[in-house]
This record gives sequence, structure tokens and C-alpha cells, in this order.
Amino acid sequence: MYIAACARPLATRQPNPIAGAQHAPHQLRDVVEGAELARVSDLTVYDAISRLRPEYLHGRGGYYPKVYFDGLLYGEMVSLRQLRADGIAVIRHLDAVTATTRFGTGHTGGAILLSTGREPLTR
Repeated sequence: MYIAACARPLATRQPNPIAGAQHAPHQLRDVVEGAELARVSDLTVYDAISRLRPEYLHGRGGYYPKVYFDGLLYGEMVSLRQLRADGIAVIRHLDAVTATTRFGTGHTGGAILLSTGREPLTR
């Protein structure tokens, strides 16, 4: 006896059929970079994140994200107040599971990765 299964392919995103329609580029919620960072370059990194992605700063169950600077552990979230945003090229947020998988235990609050662009951002 043979059993055959039929499946539809997953829906794919189709271009807008309306001629001339403009779409805003998809903004990644876990990354802040480029022009978006340039708008807040006069702030500390903490204030820039507060303005652009305040959800990065919310702890999970009383735990807060660890901060990594160019791939090295820099400190706790309070250390973001010591850095100016104009020296940062990319800010990336990792959830608790991803941060723990990448860096090991102690990342219940996730991680915030800062890159100056001089060194590759830890992936």
C-alpha cells in the first residue's frame, strides 16, 4: 500500500502589483546600524538604544543583557552609559537562548553586541 501526501509550497512574498508602489525597507529589530545610528551619534550608547530599541534594555526575570564590545565581554548594561554612540558602527541584540548558545551560561538576559567596525562582530 502506498500513501501519497500532497503539500502546498509555503507562501512567498510577492511584489506589490500596484505600479510605482514604494515600500520601506525591512528594518531588522535585532540590529541597529548606519543612518539609524547616525541620527543619535551625539548620545551615549545607552541613550541611543533607549531611543531606537528600548526593548533591548528590558531584562528577563530580573536579569539584564551582558555587553560585548568588538567580541569581548565589556560588562553589564550600566557600561553602555560610558560609551558614545558615535564610535559604534553596529549594535546587535541577542536573545537569552542565542547568547547562551554563543557565550555560555550567565546570559539569561541576553546580550548586546557593539562593534566599531574595526573587528568583525561576533556572530
